[in-house]
Amino acid sequence: MARACRFVVQIVKLGGSAITRKGEDPEIRRDVLERLADELEPHADEVVLVHGAGSFGHPIADAHDLDHGVEADQVAPLSEVHQQVRELNLAVLDTVRTRAGPCLALSPFGLLSCNDGMPGGWNLVPVHRTLELGTIPILYGDVVLDTQRGVSVLSGDRIAVELARFLEAERVIFALDEEGAYSHPPSQDEAELLEEPGLGDVRRARDRARKAGPDDATGGMAGKLDCTLAIARDGTQVHLVDGTHEGRVRQALRGDGPGTRVDPEGQP
Repeated sequence: MARACRFVVQIVKLGGSAITRKGEDPEIRRDVLERLADELEPHADEVVLVHGAGSFGHPIADAHDLDHGVEADQVAPLSEVHQQVRELNLAVLDTVRTRAGPCLALSPFGLLSCNDGMPGGWNLVPVHRTLELGTIPILYGDVVLDTQRGVSVLSGDRIAVELARFLEAERVIFALDEEGAYSHPPSQDEAELLEEPGLGDVRRARDRARKAGPDDATGGMAGKLDCTLAIARDGTQVHLVDGTHEGRVRQALRGDGPGTRVDPEGQP
């Protein structure tokens, strides 16, 4: 397959739990968001940015079970989720524009669709064109059309998988609100940070996280590790770091720093 991009691309996914405060009411952690934008600035010409929803949309999506189809009484909360994630995206767009450089928001609603919860059709050419313009493309988790369910909640993590594949990205960085991925759920005594795990280690951690139960409508840590495995199998390095800790994303963009680094399948 011909390479979609002729230059280096790094995808940075800002976790909703890192840039928003947990709770029923949507609230942005502006200090974290501003610092993360500052850390992106030196690499602005090679970054594709994706962000999660956090408290903007997740509580409503969870409460109304929007990820399993939409009935007549769910249309109003569906619209509210869409509005809230757009509000968060505007805040991210404004912050990145003023602190990291020119950027353009690309709504996943018009770029991607799902088939029974899985991405089944997408047009990611606008992302490539946006990069060629010298601007930072910004995408985000949102509700999208689904051929089987009517709508699905498409996570920013899953968007990162599709982007990494299409752009043949060098690296995907997940900025979390914890140090990285753990061998067991962090609440368990045997939990240890996985610093340079093999894919088998990641699979086992994913399975344990899945047994512990999903954290939200997008699958929580189990879903994130599923995406990590998919990205690594496609030949792209994944680095999970603490986005709330100063300098971690900056270090990851340089290819170093603490956290969990998963090298592509078949590489050391």
